[in-house]
Amino acid sequence: MIAVENERLELVRRLLACALPVQATLSALAAMGWDYEGLPVLLTEDHIAAVLRRFLAGGLSHMDVETWANGVEGRDDIATAPASEHRITAIIHELANPALHQPLAPARASALLGALAAN
Repeated sequence: MIAVENERLELVRRLLACALPVQATLSALAAMGWDYEGLPVLLTEDHIAAVLRRFLAGGLSHMDVETWANGVEGRDDIATAPASEHRITAIIHELANPALHQPLAPARASALLGALAAN
């Protein structure tokens, strides 16, 4: 059981780092089931900033970022620090749902990076 939990947490860490291909990581996590009762991995503002910087550098497409954010959003095995939970949740929601907000473009990615740096 511990080996399975360790494997799951390693996959979650790969997901948060946006290790490519993200879809392969998400598929491996899906095979483990959605519910999780153990200690979660912490999603930080640094994770989001790293993904946005990779997008701005051309290493990730807007679809890569959307796929990543959808994979991160709402997972039981991912937590955020209480002090930044609202900000992180709002940014992840925006990145995961461009049709509800706005498509990710360089100007918006830069603005989100600025907001993350300001806090």
